[in-house]
Amino acid sequence: MKRAKILSAVLAAALLFVGCNENTEPEESKKDKNKDKDKGSVSDSIIMDDNDGGANNIDADLNPEHAELGIWDILPKIDETDASAFTFKYDSSLGGMVISDYLKESPKIRIPDKIEGEPVVKVDFENVEKDLTEIVLPDTVSDFSLSEQIKQSLEYVNIPNSVTNIADDAFYKCSNLKEAYIGSGVTKIGDYAFKDCTSLTNITIPDSVTEIGEHAFSNCTSLTSITIPNSVTKIGDSAFYYCTSLTSVKIPDSVTSIGNSAFSSCTSLTSITIPDSVTEIGSNAFYGCTSLTSINIPDSVTEIGNYTFDGCTSLTSITIPNSVTSIGIAAFQDCTSLTSITIPNSVTEIGGSAFHYCRRLTSITIPDSVTEIGEYAFNVCKNIQVTYKGKTYDYDHIYGLYKAING
Repeated sequence: MKRAKILSAVLAAALLFVGCNENTEPEESKKDKNKDKDKGSVSDSIIMDDNDGGANNIDADLNPEHAELGIWDILPKIDETDASAFTFKYDSSLGGMVISDYLKESPKIRIPDKIEGEPVVKVDFENVEKDLTEIVLPDTVSDFSLSEQIKQSLEYVNIPNSVTNIADDAFYKCSNLKEAYIGSGVTKIGDYAFKDCTSLTNITIPDSVTEIGEHAFSNCTSLTSITIPNSVTKIGDSAFYYCTSLTSVKIPDSVTSIGNSAFSSCTSLTSITIPDSVTEIGSNAFYGCTSLTSINIPDSVTEIGNYTFDGCTSLTSITIPNSVTSIGIAAFQDCTSLTSITIPNSVTEIGGSAFHYCRRLTSITIPDSVTEIGEYAFNVCKNIQVTYKGKTYDYDHIYGLYKAING
């Protein structure tokens, strides 16, 4: 009887095992069917959790050993729960995957380099209304965009080596952004790219960058130092306008043009080196740099623009090279610490109010090359002694000089 019961139990178990095999479809077959079902359509999401085999595959792809250019070695570590549990909405286009939404609530995310075996080429978070603090992008992404809400909460981001151009307004008004890593593939930092990033304390611009756009770092009031690489040829208008914590800047030999208001109102800037490669210094370039004590103007510069050093109240002396032919309107206005200046024989024009309110300026020599002096050029320079080397019978010129001093 006991043997019969045991045989019955074994037989029942065998039948149950066979039944399970008949009704259970292999995992690989399921995946193939789902893939065929979704082929050619937009996938709603991909979910990779800690208990999902897919997470392990993605983690393997994101392992530093597999990062082609070593980007994961230099990026900050994100908690494993945030890094491995993803939910994305995506579609296949542009020769790869485009991620358009992030469906979980974690504030820190790391974008995978592949989804369904295809590279992630773009992150379009233009319409994602979430408070994200950290975003890490892989070296497969060549384009990205962020919503206004993300910009307000973002604290860290990396621009991968695969990105060549940081778009205009890319991080405009990211007021909580503390750190941004710029990859070695970037050649241009667009207009307003980091404008109003008031928490940004430092940033490294790679040697690949050739152009810094207009207002690129304007109003980055916590930025204390900046290194401009030798690859940069142009610093755009107002590029570092109102960077009030910036103390020093070294401009490399590759730069040929400093834009209008490029360093205007950098009130902590004490020194700046301008190389001989610079041929153009824009209007208002150093306007209101109240801590600037000295500056060299290289022989390559032919014109000092309007308001270039206006309001540089700590500037005590300056040498104008023989290459300069004109001094613009209010170029040195309100340089209240300036005591002396030499105008070379190359100068033909001194603009109106050029040295207006330079109260400590005691002497100046105007060479005979000067043919035009604007009104109020030396107005309120009460202690000044002017030596004029022009022709004594040039009454129009003498009258112009009178107007320049007395208004």
